[in-house]
Amino acid sequence: SSGINAEWPLRPGYVMMFEEHIHDEVASINSICDFLGISRFPVEYMKEYLKEHQIRNSLSDNNRIPYMMTETRQLLLDFFKPFLDDLVKLLGDDKWYWNMYN
Repeated sequence: SSGINAEWPLRPGYVMMFEEHIHDEVASINSICDFLGISRFPVEYMKEYLKEHQIRNSLSDNNRIPYMMTETRQLLLDFFKPFLDDLVKLLGDDKWYWNMYN
């Protein structure tokens, strides 16, 4: 997770990359609880809850959505780059580029 720098004009918020959450869901949920100042959930409870509520891709390989066209991807990258640049500057961490522009 990233801390908000001193230039943040509003009450600090908590920002987490989705990849960080899926890498260790229990730790990420506990980090959010810590940020909110609420009690953490018991680890075993969280593991059981997450196991019961796992979302799986139920589509067979033949029914999966194909990758997007190269032109579409570039159009989206170009469109969102200024917003992503602002996010990186605000949070002070290049990891928010998701390796798109590196």
